[in-house]
Amino acid sequence: FIHQNKLNDILKVIQPNDYLFIQFGHNDEHSGSGSSPFTTYKAALQQYIDGARAHKAIPILVTPVARRSFDSQGNIVDTHGNYPVAMRQLAAADNVQLIDLTALSMAYFQKAGPTGTKSLFFFLNAGVSPDFPNGVADNTHFQVNGAIQVANLVAGAIKAQNIQPLASYLQ
Repeated sequence: FIHQNKLNDILKVIQPNDYLFIQFGHNDEHSGSGSSPFTTYKAALQQYIDGARAHKAIPILVTPVARRSFDSQGNIVDTHGNYPVAMRQLAAADNVQLIDLTALSMAYFQKAGPTGTKSLFFFLNAGVSPDFPNGVADNTHFQVNGAIQVANLVAGAIKAQNIQPLASYLQ
């Protein structure tokens, strides 16, 4: 995003007291990404934090949402390695609000289980969609219902952490 000038695009329009939710790390753990959790990743996050603060906006770090990955015993598996750890460290060190969506989504998916989470993620049987005639089993991307549930986790964290004034707008 930084190399694609997406951060600059954001900073051109961000206003004082706007919130900038910063969530990266979902794809960074793949080998060959060129990212390392405690160096380049934290440095990139810091650019977003500094950019928001320079414009008197409010940065909020959000750890990456969990993937649908379960072990043979049906326990959710953390696939993000040290990226959430690095983000938590940066949030604490730089006094940035943090929503730990990794932990929240892992707990939610664990409760739903391997079968229950299929309705959240992009799973289609063969013949359901002309775009996916053979069906699809995607453990990363969400269906509408899954996206709504993840948004509810974030909204719940905003309320639970009393992030004001945002929390006052949520029911």
